[in-house]
Amino acid sequence: MLDQEGRVHAEEVLDGFVPGEGAGFLLLSSQRTLPNSTAIAYVSSPGLGEEQGHRYSEKPYLGDGLADAVRAAVEGASGLPVRAVFASLNGESFGAKEWGVAFIRNREALHPELRMEHPADCFGDLGAATGPVLVGLAALGLKRGHLPGPCLAWCSSETAPRAATLVSSEPMPS
Repeated sequence: MLDQEGRVHAEEVLDGFVPGEGAGFLLLSSQRTLPNSTAIAYVSSPGLGEEQGHRYSEKPYLGDGLADAVRAAVEGASGLPVRAVFASLNGESFGAKEWGVAFIRNREALHPELRMEHPADCFGDLGAATGPVLVGLAALGLKRGHLPGPCLAWCSSETAPRAATLVSSEPMPS
């Protein structure tokens, strides 16, 4: 189906993505549940949004879904600017436009020297596995000292759902 829609990157398809394959999982717990555990990172409650003008909708694309998800996620940052972003950008222009809208609408929460990561350029688009993989990569980058924090990880689906969360090396307010 994706090939028939002209979305798979090929010599004649420049605005397409490279399919990937992978799986991701995260072990999440609250400090109440495991008070003596050593956390690799702390993950905020996700910000959620719905894009009414998604790829398969007849409605106009306005970028509200991801912008709302990012806004809800960064509200828990306690004023700390987001220093790194892990994005589900996969090479298609639709996602870049969406991030542009979310970036502009939430720029006050983002550090001026923001580091942008879009790992699909290394392993292709992982589909539903992208969310946990992005959060895991952010957590490992923070733990190993490769990234400044807090990090924002966001994903967009093919249809309306959008989500974003903060990943930090320090506990965040609940």
